[in-house]
Amino acid sequence: MRFLASLNLTAVGSALVYQSQSQTVESVTALPAATPAAEIARHQSLQRALARHDAPLVAQLMRGEVASGLRPVPYGPGMDPRLARKAILADDLILARVLELGRLPSPFLELDVYRQLPVLPGHRPQPSLGAGVSFSVPFRWPGDDSPQATASLSVNPREENPRIGSGMAVYAHLPGFLEEALAARIAQSLNQRECAGVFGPRFAGAWCMTIFGRSFSVAFVSFVPSAWFDGNAPGQMHDEMAQRLARVAESFSSAVS
Repeated sequence: MRFLASLNLTAVGSALVYQSQSQTVESVTALPAATPAAEIARHQSLQRALARHDAPLVAQLMRGEVASGLRPVPYGPGMDPRLARKAILADDLILARVLELGRLPSPFLELDVYRQLPVLPGHRPQPSLGAGVSFSVPFRWPGDDSPQATASLSVNPREENPRIGSGMAVYAHLPGFLEEALAARIAQSLNQRECAGVFGPRFAGAWCMTIFGRSFSVAFVSFVPSAWFDGNAPGQMHDEMAQRLARVAESFSSAVS
């Protein structure tokens, strides 16, 4: 689980989630029912392409094997081999376009909306991230009475994704410094709960484990590629992350009440 919790740090729009009942690792993205068909299609294409490229390494490190649906043929249960090859080519063309634009400066840098992002009650703006913006958000672990405990939320177009290049990175860090094993368990548990729709209808990212010196933390990371530029994305991502943190805090609280 520590491997998956670390690998998910580079998530673009999906999470690698271990399903204990089936003993499989699944790439999971969940979008609201009202999501436009074109947006769903691009998420699916990029998700399939990245999952297919990741599968051999994940299988090796998890001491498993690549699922038949991710092997060159077939690409899906019962799919004709010729159609499978066409589907693979189409997905790889989408990935190639994302990588091509990812080598250019992020178009999100040109936006002048970051200081105008809505600040929910209790949020405190943090020092500038250049073109981005960061907030601290009230958050409580169960049994934690510290009045200063906060999660952090940042929207940053200057940080590139190590896999696909430029775009806009969004992070939501839970407070506290944890041991590695505990951070990994919490991250994977949150990913599994996201799959069940506990924290909202949109799950385009992943809970992961981050490193601070010799300590570890849990964060939700999402990334919008330059190829998917949308001027409304910073505000939308800010709102979704803030709501996600509130739901996670409420979930932890209700679990021990």
